[in-house]
Amino acid sequence: MPVILLQSKNVNHLQDGLVWFAITGTKAVLDPTKKLENLGARLEEKFNSIRDDWWKLGHKLGQTPSARLAHMPTAASYNCDFGLMMAWTKLTESVAASSNKCVVLCDDPWVFRQLAELPGVFADKPPPLFVPTLKAWLRGWLARSSLALGVIVAHFQLRGTRTNSKKGGASLLVYGHPDSNCEAHDAYFGSLMSDLPGINRLIHTDANTKLTKNLAKDNRTAGLHAWGTPWFAPSLIFQRWKASQNDINDSYKWILSRAIIKENSTASLASNRWQIHCQDRWLKKEKPETVIWPWENHPWEREFCRSARKIGVRTGGYQHAVIGPQQFNPGPASNPDGLESIPDRIICSGPAYHDQLIEW
Repeated sequence: MPVILLQSKNVNHLQDGLVWFAITGTKAVLDPTKKLENLGARLEEKFNSIRDDWWKLGHKLGQTPSARLAHMPTAASYNCDFGLMMAWTKLTESVAASSNKCVVLCDDPWVFRQLAELPGVFADKPPPLFVPTLKAWLRGWLARSSLALGVIVAHFQLRGTRTNSKKGGASLLVYGHPDSNCEAHDAYFGSLMSDLPGINRLIHTDANTKLTKNLAKDNRTAGLHAWGTPWFAPSLIFQRWKASQNDINDSYKWILSRAIIKENSTASLASNRWQIHCQDRWLKKEKPETVIWPWENHPWEREFCRSARKIGVRTGGYQHAVIGPQQFNPGPASNPDGLESIPDRIICSGPAYHDQLIEW
């Protein structure tokens, strides 16, 4: 058993001279000269290797309706750390398969249990689960309650902007960027509103209402909060990722449980659900001809494509952010319905990204 798995508080039990490494979030005061060589490069190599597994798992999880609102099934590396925990698992597994002893320090209760089940790992007593699980549960209820109240207030603050949205035609759907203004300039689309005076602009529900109201002074910009219904908002309090046992029964079951608990400890799913509620009502009411937005293949975007396709609205995604080799979420492999939830057309920021998306 070449891997000795310990909590950081138990490092005093170690034999001197053993090679070691600590999992993300675990602080260790050990001899730095004995730290596993090339740890960063090894971890990055393992992270690069888990892409297809994450895509496959995301596709499977997406069959559960509530999981379609979560970020982890989209394989979004910057929205959740599930991929990083997969990489730590793969790294520990490879070290355990070697002939040299290595100490692994981990204070995360779920990751510890994930690693403890690997072949060749001798695990000490794991960190307790009850208290962190309870804290996450309470935090989630408070976060969603706060969101529910906030969107009701935002609806009444912005419902007057609905008159700025015109039926049919073309619309931009954008985030509330502080560099956008009410003089036909948008931080994502530059001078497009000046070049094409008939375009409307819809502001995402994550935007500051004060900023949205200021942008609406152009009489062409509206806040999507305005199309929400206040009586829908209380249901957001109960919006959680409800995984089935079939979802959890996986080789990454402990870190998957961790990902579900972490997402449910925030209001992110509820926020996506409110955005989808508002955008669906806007689509049905205004029936735009074409909608373009900064595309990243997030949960609300996937649902927007599905809803728009059903009523014949053309969709265009502007790939405004980089798609690095470790930014997996733009790939459609994790989409439970494949290309059905991808925009009709994707506008790329250069040939490198275009070629990568074609490959994916």
